[in-house]
Amino acid sequence: MKGSTKVANKIFRNFFLWIRSKEFLVFLFFLIVSGFFWGMLAIKEPAEMEMDVIVRLVGKPKSVVVTDIWSDTMKVTVRDKGYNLIGYYFDKVNPIDIRFLSYAKEEGKIVVSNSELTKLLKKNLKRSTEILVVKPEKLEAYYNYGDAKTVKVVFNGEIKEADRYFITNTKITPDSVKVYATKAQLGIIDSVMTQYLRITDISKSETRKVYLKKISGVSCVPNVVTVEVNADVRRDASTEVPIEAINVPDSLTLHFSPKSVTVLYVTGASNIEAISSEDFKVVADYKDIERGMASDKIPLKLNSYPALVKRPRLANDRVEYSIEKR
Repeated sequence: MKGSTKVANKIFRNFFLWIRSKEFLVFLFFLIVSGFFWGMLAIKEPAEMEMDVIVRLVGKPKSVVVTDIWSDTMKVTVRDKGYNLIGYYFDKVNPIDIRFLSYAKEEGKIVVSNSELTKLLKKNLKRSTEILVVKPEKLEAYYNYGDAKTVKVVFNGEIKEADRYFITNTKITPDSVKVYATKAQLGIIDSVMTQYLRITDISKSETRKVYLKKISGVSCVPNVVTVEVNADVRRDASTEVPIEAINVPDSLTLHFSPKSVTVLYVTGASNIEAISSEDFKVVADYKDIERGMASDKIPLKLNSYPALVKRPRLANDRVEYSIEKR
């Protein structure tokens, strides 16, 4: 009796599972069908879509150098039926070709207006597609026929050594580049700057690649340089420098007491042996006496010092003097 009951229960469970499975399959079938019809209705409705379109400059003569040009991809927002937009998704829009001779101007500039871009785009789109937004609104490029000159590269940024260290030198490689631009621009460009670079807490050699700062209508070759910064242990140092008289009339001689002054400075440990008192120049200007700026003592000025030192200063900024007639 128990065995027959177990068999009956098993048959009932299997039948119930079969019913459940059948119900699920029917539900799934109707879900797919409804989804299909919903999708068909949806793709017939107008919708918007943003897409990338490649823009190329074609037909450029070999003698022409393009110094600045638009991004090779522009953003276009369009409106159309859903099934047309799906077509754009799977089959990309053909590139837009900007013919050099059609848009080049004598002043070395190419301008493609928004209306012109829209006309060119329409040729590559379906007739029903409406163009809503084009970014950028217009395209600009600059060119010349090989006009160029070589200019210096100037570092733009902040370099700061770590505590108890000293920046011995900063080297840019290459230190000059060739710039292509219009003749008017070449007449005023005497240097180019790097993009802003900040390096702090330097205690050893650092090397960075950095792009040159962009100038509209100008092309730099190369457009990237290497900045090398070298650091050394900081040392406080000093040297005795003789005082030199300047602007003294030929009939007079200027004497100082003392005849030299101590110059204090900071440098790297490896530079100390390379620095001598001859690398500094301390002067006393006779014109300061004529201006009434020297009573019993004349002011001193540090006129020059080597690039290997920082924060140079005079231990005494005035000394006693006497004037002798020849």
